[in-house]
Amino acid sequence: MKHWRLILLVSLYVGVVFTAIQVVVQRNYTRGLFVEAQKVEKQRNILTAEWSRLKLQQGTDLNEVRVEAQARRELGMHIPRAVDIRVIKE
Repeated sequence: MKHWRLILLVSLYVGVVFTAIQVVVQRNYTRGLFVEAQKVEKQRNILTAEWSRLKLQQGTDLNEVRVEAQARRELGMHIPRAVDIRVIKE
């Protein structure tokens, strides 16, 4: 009669120890995931800021007045005079 109680007690003890070890392992795993999530979130914030800056820069670069001034300055382009325009019809 006492033999089965001893087996039950040892089984419960092993179960409690196993469960405690699993809790520690899972907490460590969760901490690792949390740290990784923080790193990814920081990277996402950096990329979001860069994306916003690039969109603003794109809006500035595509400004018609700026494009025309840059074409005149860097490429030496100009708006043709009426006499310089040729219309070709097929």
